[in-house]
Amino acid sequence: MQSSKDTVQISRKEYEEFLYLKEELAQLKKLIFGKKNERFVPSDTAQSQLDFGLESNATEPEAEQQTISYTKEKKAKKKPIRMVLPAHLPREEEVLEPEDKQDNAEKLGEAIT
Repeated sequence: MQSSKDTVQISRKEYEEFLYLKEELAQLKKLIFGKKNERFVPSDTAQSQLDFGLESNATEPEAEQQTISYTKEKKAKKKPIRMVLPAHLPREEEVLEPEDKQDNAEKLGEAIT
């Protein structure tokens, strides 16, 4: 059997692990259910950066700069043209009056003299 000291130490380890897991769960809940605007995950400074042997500044020769100028003529936009109805089609003007016309109602679009 284990002594009471061993039991206390195991319980303390379990309690510390419980606290760690509880904190981790809280962080994950905040990450999933928390605000997501401008979320920032800090980079791990303990993680080392891999060097692939690419030294872009030292190995590439500097490119020559050229100045190019030109003039561009803007094309005139065509305005949409409405198709005219053929002359042989009959044209009828129909005025629709409301059924429940009020006495103080005025007609719009007609000149009243």
